[in-house]
Amino acid sequence: MERTIVIVGGLEGDPSRAEVLDLLNTRHPEVRWDWIKVTKAGSYSLCRRDANKYFGLLQTEQQEASRSDRLFQVVKLFRLHGRLQARLYGICNDPVLAPKDLKGTQGLIDWLESRAAGLFPPTEWTANVGETALVALICKLVKNKSWNKDTHGHSWTKEDDLLGQSPVRRPGLDLVQREAVRLLGRLDRILLLSKGGSRTPKEWCISTRYLPLVKRLLVDCDFAPLLEDDALREIVLDLAEDGDRRYQLMGEIVTERVRSICARLRSDG
Repeated sequence: MERTIVIVGGLEGDPSRAEVLDLLNTRHPEVRWDWIKVTKAGSYSLCRRDANKYFGLLQTEQQEASRSDRLFQVVKLFRLHGRLQARLYGICNDPVLAPKDLKGTQGLIDWLESRAAGLFPPTEWTANVGETALVALICKLVKNKSWNKDTHGHSWTKEDDLLGQSPVRRPGLDLVQREAVRLLGRLDRILLLSKGGSRTPKEWCISTRYLPLVKRLLVDCDFAPLLEDDALREIVLDLAEDGDRRYQLMGEIVTERVRSICARLRSDG
């Protein structure tokens, strides 16, 4: 399959665009590489003419790839002017997000080739309906940054939003949503915490006790971390008995935004 990866943004140390692309083309000739580069001297922005040119080409490539079998991916570096960042997200709403502390040519290449980036090979993670429901619930709460030590915390997601919005509720995934409803009660006071439900709306969050396991789950794309906890192991093993793993988790369920939140939390310990 033809594959294109476009890097967008600036990098500390201001490495040579030509040098970076030459190295990437040598190491991964199966990929067509490009870099829309900005610099600190230019406030990590572009003049209007260049912005229109490069982002116009980016949008055209994205549209053409969506109509074909070509794999098109965008990597967003941390250093990018807010105006260009907004324009980028208007074209590609879920780019691969590079860490903030990335530096230099070798630092960029090492990260692009790392498991955390999920580019080589492109991360695939399939699951059955129950596993998909579990991951979808977790991803929604991570996206909302809903985690607390106990019920006195302040970061919660209403149950109606948790079950009624993406990624738990999606067209064609009715079985996943129904399984998510069933799982909530089983996860309560283990992986998840809840409050309300009588006179106030029911709300949910991830217990901070399990946040390290959640971070590893979504960064590594592997259920193994959840098996380290006795209570979660029983749930995960029960779900794993269904061998029909027809659902692809990466992309619309486990988004790059969610993985980047987890990666930042993981780097913070």
